[in-house]
Amino acid sequence: MGSISVKSTRFKLILGIVIFLFIYKGSWADTIYLKNGRSVEGFIKNEEGDSVSLDIGFGIVGFKKSDIDKIYRSNQVESEFLRQKWEKQRIEKAKKQEEYSKIEAAKAKVESLKPKQVLVSREGGHIFVQARLNNKVPAELLLDTGASLVLLSNEIGRKLGVDKDKKKSIVKMQVADGRQVEAQYILLDSLMVQGVEAKKVDAAVLLADVDDANFKDGLLGMSFLKNFNFKIDQSNNRIILEKLE
Repeated sequence: MGSISVKSTRFKLILGIVIFLFIYKGSWADTIYLKNGRSVEGFIKNEEGDSVSLDIGFGIVGFKKSDIDKIYRSNQVESEFLRQKWEKQRIEKAKKQEEYSKIEAAKAKVESLKPKQVLVSREGGHIFVQARLNNKVPAELLLDTGASLVLLSNEIGRKLGVDKDKKKSIVKMQVADGRQVEAQYILLDSLMVQGVEAKKVDAAVLLADVDDANFKDGLLGMSFLKNFNFKIDQSNNRIILEKLE
């Protein structure tokens, strides 16, 4: 009995090894062997005329039969293993991409928090900066820490596509010379000053042109500046903006 048991165990072991080698041999799928010595794994999708189409997991590749030396055709077990292999690779690739995106986002956040120097121009004691509104409309704005909102001229409002006929959310703003003016409240998706950006910025658009206005396209008020620690470097004609977390 002991001899039979040993033989049975040995037979099962050999059978298991054979099955393992069969399943894990080099070709787990249809394999096209080319005359140039290369081989490509996948699933044969179509054979027409002098061409063969092979699904390689991320696209279909066509081969001319004249370039093919031979074709190995997989069985059902081998095909399933390749599908599982592709799925595993897809999941691993997605994980790596997610990790990469997180790393890049963290780098971008660190970079955005670094102090940035913004070049300004000075006219008559006033400081002007070049800005871009909603990533499309350039504007030259007067730096005004006394203005609660970013204030934009009637013309800039037109370029932004603000519909002033609706007359919604009217606010009163005080300009530098003390005059009270009416403006329409809007929310800017983005306000960028030489690469330094704030999103969802409260602003107001003048309903009419203001005579003798010395602020050109508008005022850069605290609704933008509150997002930063900032200081004015008058000797070098710069302002330094450090984004708050």
